[in-house]
Amino acid sequence: MHRIEGVSPETWGDAVPVSAQLSMELSITGCPMTYIPYHSRPVPGTTSFETGPIDTRLVVDVPPVHSGAGRSPLPGVIPPLKAQITSPAEFIKLEAEWRELVERSLHPNVFMEPVAVLAAAAVCRGALRVVLVWDDASCTRRLVGAWALLEPSTLYFSGSRVLVAPIHPHAPLSTPVIDRAMAGHVLASMFEAIEAEPDLPKLVELAHLDASRGFLAALEAASLQQGGRYRLFDMRQRPELGIQSMPPDSGAAVSKNRKRSMDRRRRRLARLGDLAVDEIVDAGDLAAALEEFLALEGAGWKGRRTARGRALLLDADAAFYAREVVQGLAARRLARLFVLRLDGRAVAVRIVLQSGAGVFTWKSSYDEALREYSPGLLLLEDVTGALLDDRALTFADSCNHHDEGYMSEFWHGRKPVTSALINVGSANLLHYSLVKGQLLASWQMKALARRALRQMRQLASRLRSGVGPDARQYSPFPEVSSRRRDHR
Repeated sequence: MHRIEGVSPETWGDAVPVSAQLSMELSITGCPMTYIPYHSRPVPGTTSFETGPIDTRLVVDVPPVHSGAGRSPLPGVIPPLKAQITSPAEFIKLEAEWRELVERSLHPNVFMEPVAVLAAAAVCRGALRVVLVWDDASCTRRLVGAWALLEPSTLYFSGSRVLVAPIHPHAPLSTPVIDRAMAGHVLASMFEAIEAEPDLPKLVELAHLDASRGFLAALEAASLQQGGRYRLFDMRQRPELGIQSMPPDSGAAVSKNRKRSMDRRRRRLARLGDLAVDEIVDAGDLAAALEEFLALEGAGWKGRRTARGRALLLDADAAFYAREVVQGLAARRLARLFVLRLDGRAVAVRIVLQSGAGVFTWKSSYDEALREYSPGLLLLEDVTGALLDDRALTFADSCNHHDEGYMSEFWHGRKPVTSALINVGSANLLHYSLVKGQLLASWQMKALARRALRQMRQLASRLRSGVGPDARQYSPFPEVSSRRRDHR
């Protein structure tokens, strides 16, 4: 990994507006553009980022800006906001207010839906709380922010307590749902409520956080107001389908060779029987189709408890969560299952969840006995076409952890995501530093393991093809030469 440092905020001057983005092309690695959020005011220290030759990895440590009492007020008129911390049981009573918020949100998050939060609360190991923010500007109160956070029952080795999101291992997005017209103010109110509550930890650990410019700007502005610190790490991308930016009949963005190959496989599979695709939206039919999905997933490689993942049926709590989420959203017509059937038997299933104008392709499974026909890829092609035909939608989130796999080939759009550690106040710096060090060490070890595994697969592929390997090319510890060295 290469480290590049020495970019001092003092050199940017005061003319750059708060929450601006510095774009830098990393030509030494050939990586894509990396966006680095930074403060416009002079602050001590430096901004650093790390990147490797395969994946982009962004690390940003933002110190507090000390102004007067250590806080910097947000620009503009401060709306009369009131924050409260409540339970999932109370949150689910706010169905109408939640629906209005989703329509005004900066970015929808189906895993923050009240039914999903309540399902997680039933099986999570720890205390789950929901931070709500209300706008009291008019006679009618409006919900302008909602964020479900979990305090796990286990502590870090340092004894530090943290709040975490996502609130369930099968919820791949931690972003709060906040009103886009006042995103920074809402997020600052959430931080203030957490800081003021004596029973809550003051550290917030987030995985799979939205890293778009809009949300990072709101995070920076809120941290400025609270005088807190945050660290972004493991910046990455995952496939996303920009529905409004593509013609309805464009289909999956695959190469001509891939398209011809899939057409051949579809014809071959159709010779085995009656091949059809069902799109199921009725709540009663969805329950039966979900059981088909669970059985199909359990019969595949995930049913063998591999290191890459495990089937939902192997964990009673995970299966309960999936059933509650899908059935709860189906009752609100926010879930659909696509099923590829051969003579009426499910050979591939994909679960698609919806919140607002966004959909999330949450889970998929296929019959591994028919692997040579690629039923999962054939169904993804059908699902992509169906989503592009629904012009009421704006985007589809792949829910992938990384920008890899067949979805990265089918969908050319990319959603930036990151992980973060936030200290909501100006105190508690010791625990913040200890947890930050542990998280960074864990992230770096995982990144190294992923890179080593990827290179082992590339090496195996070259050996199978008869091409002689170059050991240096596949070493997880690349040599440091005059062209590839630490820049300080």
